Amino acid sequence: MANAELLPTPKQPTSWLTLLPPRLRRLLSPVWQSVGGSVEEIRIVQGQPIIVRTATGEWFVAPWGVADDLAAAVTADESMIHELLDAATRSSVYAVQDAMRAGYLTLPGGHRVGLAGEAQTQEGDVVGFRHVTGFNIRINREVRGACRPLLKALVRPDGGIWSTLVISPPGGGKTTLLRDLIRALSYGEPEFGLKPHRVGVADERGELAGGYRGLPQNDLGPRADVIDQCPKRHALAMLVRAMGPEVVVTDEIGHPLDAAAVLDAVAAGVALVCSAHGSSLADLKKRPTLRPLLEQEAFQRVVVLSRRRGPGTIERVVSWGPEP
Repeated sequence: MANAELLPTPKQPTSWLTLLPPRLRRLLSPVWQSVGGSVEEIRIVQGQPIIVRTATGEWFVAPWGVADDLAAAVTADESMIHELLDAATRSSVYAVQDAMRAGYLTLPGGHRVGLAGEAQTQEGDVVGFRHVTGFNIRINREVRGACRPLLKALVRPDGGIWSTLVISPPGGGKTTLLRDLIRALSYGEPEFGLKPHRVGVADERGELAGGYRGLPQNDLGPRADVIDQCPKRHALAMLVRAMGPEVVVTDEIGHPLDAAAVLDAVAAGVALVCSAHGSSLADLKKRPTLRPLLEQEAFQRVVVLSRRRGPGTIERVVSWGPEP
């Protein structure tokens, strides 16, 4: 059984280390002491070396901490996988099958656990996992001030915000940037002339708010309304219709229905802040699902991020559509 001590309630401080079962916690404690503050992901796959990823690179986990030598790495065994699954699901896989069908679980503190293994399907749809054999733990970490270098370019003369699309390759910092931008919009940033806004957050994958049982684990400010674990096309419509947002924010648009929902929100007169995978404007123009948004000038600003100098490196801010 999972020890309740390992799974704090949302009101308690929750570092990624406290969420692990005892054996993994002991193994990763030296990692926490050496590079804990910069860990982005922990990869634990049965029969493979345990790997931690930081902003500066990847490290193998050795009995004494991190190492760059594969021969020193600890290999995840079957019992370690079972212990971690037990802790992540609070000893009840059945109770979280709905969440698992999306391929990940969200833990207290907003940390997300990606799943690998044998999926279970029914009539072509994923309904859960028969066997989980690997995990990728993505550490939820707020970076306050991440959006500040961009605010001068994104704030309108009237104190509002230009509709903005943020693009980056995976791990390029777009989710971290959006999270801080939501907070800035919700509180306001007088230094940059940004007024407080009512913000609707369509958080389909639970990464912006870091929601756990519907309660945001990240500080999104006093004016943010979040719908998580809900397809964007539904969440955006629900927010616009029921919550009266001045700005709506969503992460990783890419499905054709996402683009249609974004255009519907534009028609409703709200500002948009969205993100998408890509490394350049040329990438976006090649994607059929995003082309309508660019052609119909749904955004006035496009921000291009990379990992060139670490996650969140700002490569370009481009003025795109007309400025009403």
